[in-house]
Amino acid sequence: MGFFSKILNKEKISETLLDQLNVTLAPLLASEYRKLGKAFDLPPTEKTTDHEIVDTYREVGTAFHQASEIRNEHLTAGVKNRIVWIFLQYKEKNNEIKYREYLDNEVKHYLINGLRQEYQNELQLFN
Repeated sequence: MGFFSKILNKEKISETLLDQLNVTLAPLLASEYRKLGKAFDLPPTEKTTDHEIVDTYREVGTAFHQASEIRNEHLTAGVKNRIVWIFLQYKEKNNEIKYREYLDNEVKHYLINGLRQEYQNELQLFN
């Protein structure tokens, strides 16, 4: 595809850049959560695939982000990272149905009562 064709088809360029970014960052993200798990002898372990880690990151992060907007609050990346790590541990130890129920209940709890204390400690990845 030529240069001008790319300019005229910005949507394809954006998708391609996003795909490249996802391919690059997904293994790094999974690696960071695996390092934490190993350091504290907690999930995620090899039982959870990199793809599952990234999907959980997106799903949980998005759910809490949307809830924070409803509450007119801002959750930092570090807080979202902490929440995701807690959910990765829960998900590996339980089945998909329990995980989904847990996610729904925790988001509802946040909407009604605010963020649980255990979620409020920031977790910095990529240090």
